[in-house]
Amino acid sequence: MVLVYLYVMSSLLASRCLLLVLLPSLCCAALFGRPHIIFILADDMWSNNLRGSVPQTNYKLPSSVVQQSKRQCSANALLSYLLRLYNNLRGSVLQTNYKLPSSVVQQSKRQCSANALLNYLLLLYNNLRGSVLQTNYKLPPSGWNDVSFHGSDQIPTPNIDALAFNGVILNSQYAQPVCTPSRAALMTGKYPIHTGETVIPCNVPLCPPLSKGMQGYPLLAAEPRGLPPGKLLPEYLRELGYTNRAIGKWHLGFYKRELTPTYRGFDSHLGYWTGFVSYYDYILQDKVIQRKDKLRHSITRYSSFLMKQYKDGEFSGFDLRRNLTLARDLVGQYATDVFTDEAVRLISTHRETEPLFLYLAHLAPHAGNRGKLLEAPQEVVNKFDYIADPNRRTYAEEIRPRVVGKIYTLIFECDWLCKMESRPWSVPTLQFNPSIANRQCGKFSDPKFSGKCSCKSVGGLPSPVGSLIPRRRVSAMVSKLDDSVGRVTEALQRRGMLGDSIIVFMSDNGGSTIGDFPNWGSNYPLRGLKDTLWEGGVRVPGFIWSPLLQQTPRVSNQVMHITDWLPTLYTAAGGIPPLEGLDGVDQWEALLYDLPSPRREVLLNINEKTRTAAVRYQNYKLIIGSTNPDYNEYFGANWAAAVAPPYNSSAVTGSPAGVAVAQLYRSTYRSPTLTSRIPSLRWEASLQCTPDSPGSSCDPTVSKGGCVYDVERDPCETNDLAVDHPDLASSLRALLVRHRRTLVPQGNLPTDSFNADPAKWGGAWTTWGSGE
Repeated sequence: MVLVYLYVMSSLLASRCLLLVLLPSLCCAALFGRPHIIFILADDMWSNNLRGSVPQTNYKLPSSVVQQSKRQCSANALLSYLLRLYNNLRGSVLQTNYKLPSSVVQQSKRQCSANALLNYLLLLYNNLRGSVLQTNYKLPPSGWNDVSFHGSDQIPTPNIDALAFNGVILNSQYAQPVCTPSRAALMTGKYPIHTGETVIPCNVPLCPPLSKGMQGYPLLAAEPRGLPPGKLLPEYLRELGYTNRAIGKWHLGFYKRELTPTYRGFDSHLGYWTGFVSYYDYILQDKVIQRKDKLRHSITRYSSFLMKQYKDGEFSGFDLRRNLTLARDLVGQYATDVFTDEAVRLISTHRETEPLFLYLAHLAPHAGNRGKLLEAPQEVVNKFDYIADPNRRTYAEEIRPRVVGKIYTLIFECDWLCKMESRPWSVPTLQFNPSIANRQCGKFSDPKFSGKCSCKSVGGLPSPVGSLIPRRRVSAMVSKLDDSVGRVTEALQRRGMLGDSIIVFMSDNGGSTIGDFPNWGSNYPLRGLKDTLWEGGVRVPGFIWSPLLQQTPRVSNQVMHITDWLPTLYTAAGGIPPLEGLDGVDQWEALLYDLPSPRREVLLNINEKTRTAAVRYQNYKLIIGSTNPDYNEYFGANWAAAVAPPYNSSAVTGSPAGVAVAQLYRSTYRSPTLTSRIPSLRWEASLQCTPDSPGSSCDPTVSKGGCVYDVERDPCETNDLAVDHPDLASSLRALLVRHRRTLVPQGNLPTDSFNADPAKWGGAWTTWGSGE
């Protein structure tokens, strides 16, 4: 069977497993073969406010019911009324066990939102009636992802949606705030603070210890370290008879051959070893940090102004390989297509009776190098002509997106990174104010660099909200990613492997809306962005699809962490649980049978150098510190009002992935999700909150004890509970302290500027520590 990250499983297996639903899930794999696993990992995919609306109708609640709901927040009264309305329209009495989801009831209690309840119940009516009922009520702007199964009309993703709406949408899935730690957690099943160990490399008293924790900033290309020795996900699967294939991004070290994918459990790899490359030429321009004392504050490319202060230099080199051999013949071809072509080739030549693990780690929609951050084929960009095409070199975003109107872009001329280069830089504000200009400029000044760096304001210019956002190109990048999912699903079906597959799709962290390498993704209405511990940085989109899954489609709010995939897939592949020494929790039975999640807490991270940390216990989350105060806001609200075509459910069922799933299901006497069911699933997968929700604000950079949120009821993190519930805050801090005691200090090292320079190795990033 094939495991796809995306994950996919066979129809024959599914039909047989239906006879074994009361037996442990591993019985299916043991008796009928192991599933193919397809794991598709998007890079920096974001949360977003781009919501569709429910189809239109002229039905309205009578004033008596609305008034009652406003006065008493009576969800039951509204439910009773809508069911009576349904009975009248249908001409008979409907007996139903449907209940309002807890998110709607909780919202009605907090905000008395009659419209939210009405919308949900009209969608329920649509499903029961089997046709679309029109309504004039619009849903609140509370989608959280630029994949359309979470509400985005602006960027249709019909193939991704087709798998999500026939599987299990994971609405409470967490990853680490940046790339390398997330990938380390996925491959090891351990929190990054638990990877590796602290060792003393020599017997001299002053010899400093070397630590290998992976919780710090992502690996720099010239940094002589990698994921510490230990058993990884593909090595567990190899013991079960799997062929393991890796495609795309690695970013877990390469300065020695032994750190590269084919030495860590994969049978082949086509992709790049570093953090990102440009989409056509596969060049990486990365930083060189000479002295270790600078590492204490450097957050590299993911922290806007700190990186600028501490950058010492930059190397540039080619990075695309087949295993250990450079793949220069692929230059000029679009990266997403290259990786998809390789996935399709591997599937088409794989012996379908042997289990396959395909790890497809896309570059998209991560930004590329400066000067060409966003790249996509022009014919795909042209499909999004309803999105205003801005100046790609102008970077702007509303600092407080709740304000509607004009913003002023402050233009600065800076000695960019201490005279490494000079170019304009812009930052938005709500009015042109010299003091704001000076304060923003001051971020690039440091006493250490007196006389070396300078920055001055050269004026301001008004611009309409959102007009400077290059959404058209990033929309095309996401669209190409969606096409990739469709092509992979089609290839599995053609090969007869789709019915024996598990497909998993997720992102490694939130979108990077602003910063030095922005991709203009929007995490709205979630707070924060990549490189933060707010929900916008660590709560990521994802789903799992497989014919094995019972009670699908469904939206799952059970808490999952990226570390859970190793033990979960190991069990799904027929391994005997439990695996010892992991932080990940085996969630296979919970996913398979829609059971409660066995996970009660998630350590989101502890970074002892930036003094930031966050932990979630049940529905409560504690967050301490901030990597950058400018990242504590809500980004992307202005795109909610953008013009976009209405959501097309028929395009989902008619997409290549939708057609492949329908063909598979027909052969096993199952029914794919109907077009009429999709709007209600889409509504349920959207978060019902806004940054304007009333509550007690909190700034973790100021609050000594941190901020506490009920992220089940308040996923937008607007209402701090720490002051009113000190015992709760104290308990969460105690939990964080217990995790802190087990921390392995992070192992970030100074870059090897002498040996790593690609100029010494034919212009390519290579395994310089192995002398080649």
